[in-house]
Amino acid sequence: MIIEYNGGNLSGECLAFFYASWSSRCNLHDNALKRIEYENKGLKILRINTSKYHILKEKFTIKKIPTFILLNDDNIVSRVDGYTDQYSLCKWIKNYRS
Repeated sequence: MIIEYNGGNLSGECLAFFYASWSSRCNLHDNALKRIEYENKGLKILRINTSKYHILKEKFTIKKIPTFILLNDDNIVSRVDGYTDQYSLCKWIKNYRS
């Protein structure tokens, strides 16, 4: 399920997608997120706007956008900083969820 983050804790297993609405590279990931959602039933996907949530941006040291972070109860399992293609993202997630 893809959810626009609106505050609160990051509990359970989730994929945090840090983005900026003005970034064309971030907007390219809409289809990738849908594919990830389809292939990973039960994985919560949070879209986190770095312009609105500066505290999370600092907490997870977001230096590039987009950034993808696999979390388990607020702990980083793995991350991908910067743009990457849809195939690589799906493969990366599969490696950590299998």
